[in-house]
Amino acid sequence: ISDLAANRGQTLMFSATFADRIIRLAERMMNEPERIAIETGHSTNTDITQTLHWTDGFEHKKKLLTHWLADETLDQAVVFASTQEDTDMLAEELAEAGHSVVALHGAMPQTVRNRRLRSIREGRAKILVATDVAARGLDVPTISHVINFGLPMKHEDYVHRIGRTGRAGRTGQA
Repeated sequence: ISDLAANRGQTLMFSATFADRIIRLAERMMNEPERIAIETGHSTNTDITQTLHWTDGFEHKKKLLTHWLADETLDQAVVFASTQEDTDMLAEELAEAGHSVVALHGAMPQTVRNRRLRSIREGRAKILVATDVAARGLDVPTISHVINFGLPMKHEDYVHRIGRTGRAGRTGQA
C-alpha cells in the first residue's frame, strides 16, 4: 500500500497514544515525517470523571457492576472485560438479569461485530460488553459510562478504553 501511495499525497495519523513501534513504522513509510503532539498537562480527558473501586473477588466485582449499571445517569455503557470468555459470560449474565446487552470480541466474525455495534449505535442495546477490540475507533455519543471490569495490560489501553465516553465536549464516567 505504501508503495502505491508514494509521492501521491499526504499521510496523517491521529491517536491519543502512539506505541514506539507505530512511530518507527510511520518514520519508515513517510517522507520527512513531522510529529505534532498536543500536551494538555493531563494524561486523560478531563471531561471524564474517573472512580476506582476495590473489590475482594469476582463475585463482589459482579455485584458492583450490577450497582453501576443501575445508575440513573447511565445512558449507554461499555463494560470492558479482559478475556473473550469473560466477555461472553458477563453479557450472558447481564442479559439473564434483564439488561439490553451485546458482546463484542475479536473471535467474532466481522459481520457479527458490525451488527452488534449497529445495535449500540441505534440504541437497541444499552450495554456493550467487550474486549479491547472496542477500545479504539468506537464513537457512540450516547456512551455515558465505561466500566473496566477487567483491567487492561497497558496504560495506553486504559486511556483508549475510557476515551469511549466524554467525547466531543460531553462528560462521562469511568
